[in-house]
Amino acid sequence: MLNGADCLGSTRQWKPYAHQDLFICCELEGRGYFEIGEYEQALASFGESIRTIELFLKDGKVAPGAYPIGGTQSNHCHAAVGAAACLHRLGRQDECEIMLEKAYRIPRDYYGEEWFSANRDTALKAVPRRVCVFRN
Repeated sequence: MLNGADCLGSTRQWKPYAHQDLFICCELEGRGYFEIGEYEQALASFGESIRTIELFLKDGKVAPGAYPIGGTQSNHCHAAVGAAACLHRLGRQDECEIMLEKAYRIPRDYYGEEWFSANRDTALKAVPRRVCVFRN
């Protein structure tokens, strides 16, 4: 049986990665539902991905070092765009605009306004084309 110090050492090593499988699985599930036209189910899955990611944000704010795993800001943005796509397909345009603003703010807040303004086109290319609000 592991003693307390060994348990803590192990959890510190693995805890940052434990939620990764869940938020990625939820996002992939959302994409699957979206592709078959089940937009309510897809929205729920994308929402689960967003909530899982935000649960582990340090201080609840998007910023460098706020995510337990580097690169999670991309998953965060992708899930928000996926949710916006669902809202668009469901005809919920006001909510869609709010979600798109959230997706837009994630890279802006993460990289900072100055960097984002200079590199906006590059940053927004990270938006997944498979789940696009403007695709028929």
